[in-house]
Amino acid sequence: MYEAYKANRDEAPEDLRQQFSLARDLVAALGMDQEELEGFEADDVIGTLARQAEEKGWNVRILTGDSDLGQLASDKITVIQTLRGVTNNRILDVNKVRERYGVREPENLVDYKGLVGDPSDNIPGVKGVGEKTAKKLLAEYPTIEEIYANLDKIEEKFRKKLQPAEESARMSKDLATIRIDLPLKLDTKSAEEWRYDFGHIDRERASELFARLNFRTIMDKLDLSLPEEEKPEDTDIAWVVVDTEKKLDELVGKIRKQGRFALDFETSDLDARVADMVGIACAVDGRTGYYVPVGHNPAVTDEYKKVMRLKTALDVFREIWEDEGIEKICQNGKFEWLVCNHYGIELRGIVDDP
Repeated sequence: MYEAYKANRDEAPEDLRQQFSLARDLVAALGMDQEELEGFEADDVIGTLARQAEEKGWNVRILTGDSDLGQLASDKITVIQTLRGVTNNRILDVNKVRERYGVREPENLVDYKGLVGDPSDNIPGVKGVGEKTAKKLLAEYPTIEEIYANLDKIEEKFRKKLQPAEESARMSKDLATIRIDLPLKLDTKSAEEWRYDFGHIDRERASELFARLNFRTIMDKLDLSLPEEEKPEDTDIAWVVVDTEKKLDELVGKIRKQGRFALDFETSDLDARVADMVGIACAVDGRTGYYVPVGHNPAVTDEYKKVMRLKTALDVFREIWEDEGIEKICQNGKFEWLVCNHYGIELRGIVDDP
């Protein structure tokens, strides 16, 4: 409808996109229903389900960071707008929406947006019409349609701004309108079964996920226990300390030949932005582990008598790490990527991350 809509928004960060599937897993493990519909905004999904719940006589609470959902407020629907964290909230019920935006009904919030626009979404509105003017106009004519039907009765100073911007005002209202007619059906069984005693949780799955994510406080609150650790099968793994350039060249040759390897860094800090590289661990064929010590301090440990110069190791590894065609398996690949970035290297080709 409007090419510039939300065009000012940055793309979702890659590390956020990677969490979507994990978020879905967590919600499912907690026994909550989840709804998605390709090609529609999340607000439209929320609006559709909220209205369906309202029709059933349910009390609905919408938790969001977005004030746009205030247009859905009614006797049964309350919007809780999160301003900062989870404790600083603003309640947008019918009266609060009327008071804050000067509209007759919450549904007229879209008429307000049609006039003033919304810079956060790139909705243009009417140039020169701000909050005070919009409230004054909407107090007399509560919708965009009524304003333009009565344009000849409106003061000239306002009419001059409104007249050339009719198309923009109507389009802006459309852009701000949350759809409530999506082809979705509220899963009443799921919603009715959800209880605050958490009896609906898939405890085994939730325990495994929360333990893996180190969400120990939440595990305690939900009375979830740590899953029993599986004992690894006996394996005969050889390991090689790569402390000469000849060994390093041999390792790189094996990686190139295999075209796929596992990679892990030992660092001086868990914060990748300040971490220095201490060691580089690789596995190529599942039978031998390779470790390249590059930053061990003899004053701290004498485990490695010889240490490879970091610059030498990075010069040799750089081409492989930046080669997208050589597949990498990393445990917490984002950390490896950030550490490489710290040294001016772009780690490419991460294909798996357990």
